[in-house]
This record gives sequence, C-alpha cells and structure tokens, in this order.
Amino acid sequence: MSSEEYRNLTKATLENVEKSDEEKVEEILKNSNISKGNTGSIDGEKSDNKSNKEKGKFSETDNREEKEKEEREEKEKEKDEEVGEVEIHKIPGKKDGERKKKPLRTVRENFEHDIITRYRTKLWRKFRKALQDFQLIEPGDKVAIALSGGKDSLLMAKLFEEVQKHGDFYFDIVYLSMDPGFSPPNKKILTDNCAKLGIDVKIEESDVFEVANKMSPDQPCFMCAKMRRGFLYRKAKEYGCNKLALGHHFDDVVETTLINIFYAGCYKTMVPKVNSENFEGLTLIRPMVYIREEDIRSIMRDNNITCMTCGCAVASNKLPSTRRNVKQLIKELKENYGIKEQNIFRSAVNVNLNGIYGYKDDQERFDYNDIYKRGKRQ
Repeated sequence: MSSEEYRNLTKATLENVEKSDEEKVEEILKNSNISKGNTGSIDGEKSDNKSNKEKGKFSETDNREEKEKEEREEKEKEKDEEVGEVEIHKIPGKKDGERKKKPLRTVRENFEHDIITRYRTKLWRKFRKALQDFQLIEPGDKVAIALSGGKDSLLMAKLFEEVQKHGDFYFDIVYLSMDPGFSPPNKKILTDNCAKLGIDVKIEESDVFEVANKMSPDQPCFMCAKMRRGFLYRKAKEYGCNKLALGHHFDDVVETTLINIFYAGCYKTMVPKVNSENFEGLTLIRPMVYIREEDIRSIMRDNNITCMTCGCAVASNKLPSTRRNVKQLIKELKENYGIKEQNIFRSAVNVNLNGIYGYKDDQERFDYNDIYKRGKRQ
C-alpha cells in the first residue's frame, strides 16, 4: 500500500469516527430532550393533581358551610313554627334599640311610690318627724282624718295610710269629710280624687256655708272654720275616734303667726296638738306642720291630680281674705328683703319669757311685774 492510499484510508476512518461521535452526541442530546420533556409532563401532572386536590378541599368546605347554613335555617324555621311570629319579651310596636319601658302603674300606685321615693325627704320624713317630735299617734288610737277635698288633706290621708302600712304599731283610721254645701262639680272632684287614690271616705252633709254667710257675710272664714271644726269633732266622736287630724302645713303656721301679730295683737300660732275643750277625750293633731306647701303642690302636679278649692266666695276671690293678704306679704318679704319663713316658724320655739311684757297661761294672765317679782328677769 502506498503512502497516499494510507493517508486516504486514515482520513476516511477519522471522518467515520467523527461522524459516529457526532451521531452519538446527537442521540444523547435527543434522548436528553426526550427525558426533559417527560420530566416536564410529570411535573405538570403532579401540579395538576395538587390543584385538583386543593379544589376538592375548597369544594368540600363550601359544601359543609352550605349544609350547616341549611341546618340553621331549618332549625329557625321550626322554632318560628313553634313560637309564632311574635318574639318573646318583645313589646308590640317597640322599635329595636329602644329601652324597655316600665309597666304602667295606677294613679294610686304612682302617688304612693312618690311619697316613699321621690318625696321621701320633703314629705315622708317630715311627716314621721312631726309624729315623733310631738307624740301625735299612740298604739290603739283611732284617728279621724278630716278631708276637705283640697291638696293638703288628700296628701295627709295618704301619708297616714303609709304610716299605718309601715309603722311599728297598730292604729285605726277613719276618713271623714264634711260637705258644707259644695257645688256638684266640686263634690265630684272630691269623690273622684278619693276613688283614684283609694281613700274610703265618709261624706257627712251640713249647711255650714249657708249659716256662716248669714252670720258674717263680709268675713265668713272665721265663723266657717269654727263651725266646721265643731261638726268634725262631733262626727269623730260618733265614729269612736280619740284623735282628729287636720291638714295644716308649715306655711299655715307661719301665716297664722303673722295674722295674730298684725290683726289680733297677740303672739300665738297653730300648735301641733291640743285637747278639745268641748269634746272630752278628743285631741286635735296637726301632723303636717313641717311640710312646705310648695312640696304639696309639686307632688299633686307630678301625679296630675286636680284638687278642689274650698268652694266658697272667699276661695273664688269674690271676698277679701286676711290669710291671702298675709301670704302675699310673706312672698314680697322673701323676694325683696330675703326674709326666711323658717325664722318666723322658729320664733314660736324660741320664746324668752324674760324678754316679753306678759303672757297668758290657762286663762291666767301674767304681766311684766309678775315676771319681774318672780325673779325671771335677769
């Protein structure tokens, strides 16, 4: 073999070797691509399976929630069928969010509740204090409560009722009213108010207005009051009572003190307890002497109770009234000069016998010389 042939053979062999290597590389690359493609498809399948599983979980959760919701609706539907459409403890016509209103009480219940709660200090305690300070009620007493139909006596009747209900001992009560000649409208106000407040009143007829107007046509008040008191004394005795309660209050005491000073020339006022001179065994008591008139007006106004007046010509302002004049004077003294009614009231407690010109005791009179001789003058 020549050298040239040998070179050609070697070249061809190398080309075949190179070609075969290239083919092998191509095959390897081809196989690698196929494997990559297979791997991608496997990963895709895995991801698809994972997403499907997650979708399955969400769908299962949604199904469970829908099922629970359906069960709740069914239970509520069953409850509505058992109870009905009206909700328990819901007030008809009451809007959501509104406060629950207290049950309505009667006029009597409201009034009694106010005495013990809202007006405890102004009315209840002062009434109890007067009873205790002056020993107005004792065990076994039978008290005739004089009802004129006005605000003062109506309140006194309810205060006595509360004392009887919550007191420490027993005493009996009779509600007694005298009709001195009331007009039909005034008498109706009296009976209606007593019915509202639960007062079992006994009304006794009389002709006091007519007689008083004949005896003293210009100033009938003094004669009228004296005759009415005598009538009530007599009826109280007939009912077996040993006490007669009148509804005079704090302002009445103050006004009476000034009336006696200005018009009678004496120092005298309404006392809380006095024995009757003409009816043995009967004591007149005034348990409201600590209570202010404005507080009596207030509780009546708060409970929408309209009270009657006396019903006479004086009460209707047709005739002059000494008490009305003094009441106006006290009002002006308070407004213009700061005078306090409490000081007028206390003056009846702080009487100094060494500082007066004389006094009267059980119809016996003592002048200044008697006081001086007895050594009371310091």
